[in-house]
Amino acid sequence: MLAMPRFTASLIAIGVLVLLGLLVRYQTAASTRGVFASLVEGADGRLSTSKFQWLLWTVVAMFAFVQVTAERLLRGLSIGDPASPDMPVNLLIAMGLSTATMVVAKGVTSAYARDGLVDKSGAARVQRGGLLTDDDGVVDLSKAQMASFTLIAIAFYLIRLLGQPGSAPVMVDIDGTLMALMGLSQGGYLGKKMATRDPPPRTQAP
Repeated sequence: MLAMPRFTASLIAIGVLVLLGLLVRYQTAASTRGVFASLVEGADGRLSTSKFQWLLWTVVAMFAFVQVTAERLLRGLSIGDPASPDMPVNLLIAMGLSTATMVVAKGVTSAYARDGLVDKSGAARVQRGGLLTDDDGVVDLSKAQMASFTLIAIAFYLIRLLGQPGSAPVMVDIDGTLMALMGLSQGGYLGKKMATRDPPPRTQAP
């Protein structure tokens, strides 16, 4: 019977996320981009890898907190005892890193566009840039690495969360090795973004 409260709590957590998604969809009803695009698109209209990572960890953290809280209530456990679903340190760090990466990436892009070091207007390029590709439509290894480690960490986190033993569920933490890999990949992503410049326009000979 231990599996039934966990399954029910997971459905409750998914329902909460769906309701939040519908609320966002209602707020963006006038937009043709859709809920996903409205949350992860950059100012240039392309999908932002850093925003995508930030969105994933936000959704995972909300799901985990609601799922653990609901399961504890279904099992008749108190939320205020020492085993209550407090946010683990590594999960908070992952959310902080994803937020910082998003903010820094936005700041670098805005500064470079203002100074004419990159062209984000969309006029000079076909808008093929995406979650795993650069502005020219070529696969960006720094984006692919960051997205891969993020998805792997989330998969292992959810397995650990939903597979934890015992009848007193708690908020589990992210594996330290995966935290290090995510941190390195985010550093590589930001380093690549800071080093990326558009070549200066060629001047025609008179």
